[in-house]
Amino acid sequence: MFVGFIAVVVILLIIVGLMSTGSLSGSQNSNYIAEAKKVQALLSNVASEGSFYYTQGDESFSGIDMNYYANSNFAPTLLVTDNPGMNEADWEGWPTIDKNERLDADGDGILDSPYTEPYIKLGGTAGDQMRIIVTPINDGKQAGIFLLKKKNNTLPADYVRILEQTLANDPAYIGG
Repeated sequence: MFVGFIAVVVILLIIVGLMSTGSLSGSQNSNYIAEAKKVQALLSNVASEGSFYYTQGDESFSGIDMNYYANSNFAPTLLVTDNPGMNEADWEGWPTIDKNERLDADGDGILDSPYTEPYIKLGGTAGDQMRIIVTPINDGKQAGIFLLKKKNNTLPADYVRILEQTLANDPAYIGG
């Protein structure tokens, strides 16, 4: 009987342990969902600031770039102006556009590598492993907002999945 009692206690402890692990995972996913919604809001604010630029710049995005965001003091806690250089080989989502656009200095339509202009760092779980860059595209008819992710990153797979799902559910988001 005593052995049966101990077995029941052990089984209960195992069940409680599994339940707490599951709730911790669920709690972590809740944190990821909250952070993904913050990223979605940040991207929306970047687009809204771009729309403001469009109406103030004779209805053109021709001069919009990350220097505009730095000069307008946009998201000062997330904006990094002292960029030592990001290389194309290290980042997924590296911007490429039509070669006639202003994205690069040498005219090949690929963002210069290393890129030393300002960028927006996402912070939170994404840390320094995800960044935002803005540049004019389609002869200034649109602003391209590029979300870059480090190729060799330590981002939790659940966070990346939740972020992708959150952004995919936003009708204003076009991207991969």
